[in-house]
Amino acid sequence: MEDIEKNLDLLFREAFADATEEVSPAVWAGVSRGLAKASAPKAVFPVWLRWAGLSLAAAAAVALGVFLFTRSGNSNLPIYNNDGQVVADVPAPVTVTDAEVVAPRPGEQPSRSANLLASAVIPGAAEESSSPVIPSAAEESTSPFIPSAAEDSSSPVISSEVEESTSPVVPSAAEEFNSAAAETAFFRDEPVRKNTGVSLLAGANLGGNVGSRSAAPARMGTSGSGSGIPQQGMYGLDEFKYGLPISATLGVKWQFHPRWAVGTGVSFTMLPSSCSGTYVNGAGEEIYSDHINHFQTYVGVPLNFYFTIVESKAVGFYTFAGAAVERSIINRYTFHKDGERIRYNEPVKGVQPSVGLGIGVDFRFTKFLSLYIDPSARYYFDCKQPQSIRTAQPFSLSLDAGLRFGF
Repeated sequence: MEDIEKNLDLLFREAFADATEEVSPAVWAGVSRGLAKASAPKAVFPVWLRWAGLSLAAAAAVALGVFLFTRSGNSNLPIYNNDGQVVADVPAPVTVTDAEVVAPRPGEQPSRSANLLASAVIPGAAEESSSPVIPSAAEESTSPFIPSAAEDSSSPVISSEVEESTSPVVPSAAEEFNSAAAETAFFRDEPVRKNTGVSLLAGANLGGNVGSRSAAPARMGTSGSGSGIPQQGMYGLDEFKYGLPISATLGVKWQFHPRWAVGTGVSFTMLPSSCSGTYVNGAGEEIYSDHINHFQTYVGVPLNFYFTIVESKAVGFYTFAGAAVERSIINRYTFHKDGERIRYNEPVKGVQPSVGLGIGVDFRFTKFLSLYIDPSARYYFDCKQPQSIRTAQPFSLSLDAGLRFGF
C-alpha cells in the first residue's frame, strides 16, 4: 500500500514538474506599483529644520509687531542738515506745562528744530519767544527745510518778500498733530448714518384669525315698496367661519431724515369666509343654503411713519405707526343649489378706516436690496361694513414681509 502511494506521488510530481500558469498583466502591474511604493524612500524632516522654521516664524511676527508699533507711534529719529551732520535728536512728544520753558544754551540762539518742537508742544510758543529765529536768504535758498548747525549760529537776516513767496510752506509739527487728532475724532465720534433716499416696497401680509367662528346677528334686507316681497339679496346670515385675511402691498418709502421716513402705496386685501342664510332671487323666490362662500376684496391706501432705532450695514431695527383707508370693490356670495352655482354681488357703501402700530427688522443683502419683516397690531373702526373678520374682531395682529429696493 505504501509503495502504491509513493509511486502515485512520484507520478504526479513527474507529470507537473514543468507546469506553469500565466499571470494576468494587470496583476503584475498592481504588484509592481505596490513594490515601488514600499521601496520608495520617505521624506524625513530633521528635527533642527522644524525648530528653525518655527523660530523664523516667531522672529517674523515679533519684527512685524515692532515695525507696526514704531510706525504708529512717534519715533526718535535724528535730524540731519544738508552736509549730513546731525543737528538734533527729536524726542517723542511730551506734555509741557506753561511753567516749563525750553531755553537755549548760553551764547546760542534757539534753532529752527527747537522752535518746531516748542510749537508742537505748546501752540504759539515760537511766537511768544523773546528771540525768534528768522532764516537768512542763504538758508532759504540752500535748505528750504532745516538749516545746518553753522547756519543756526549765524546772525539773523530778514529775507525779502520775493524769497518768502518762493520758499515752500512746510506745516509745523503742531499742525500735523492737530490734523491727525481731528481726523481720528471724526471717525470715532461721527455716527454712521444711512443715506436719505427713495425705495420701493413689494410684500405680503398675513392677518390674524383668532375669532375663526362667530355667530352674527341676522341681517335683513329692505322690503320692496308696496309689494311686501323682499328685494333680491342675502338674508338671515349667521354662523360665519372666517379664513385668514391675505394682503399684497406695493409702496414707496421716502427716507427724508437719517432716522425718519414716510411710506405710502396701494394694498389689496382678500377676506374669505363662509356662512349660512337665505337668498332671494329676482323673482322673489327664497333659497336657503347652509354653506355660502363669502368673498370680499378691499383696496386701500396706507400711510406710515418710520423711526429707526438702531442700524448697521447688515441689519436695521425700526418702529412705525400709521393709518389706512380701504374701500370694498368685491362683495360676492356663492353657493350651490340643485347642481346650480348661484352668485350674488352686493355693493358696499362707505370706507373702512384703521390705525396700526408695529416694529420691524430690515435685513440688507446689498445697498439696493433688503428683506423686511414687520409684525404689527391694527384696529378697524365700525363703519357699517359687511360681516367679516374685521367686524367680528376689530383688533388683530398681522405679519408683513417683503422686499425693499433702494435707489
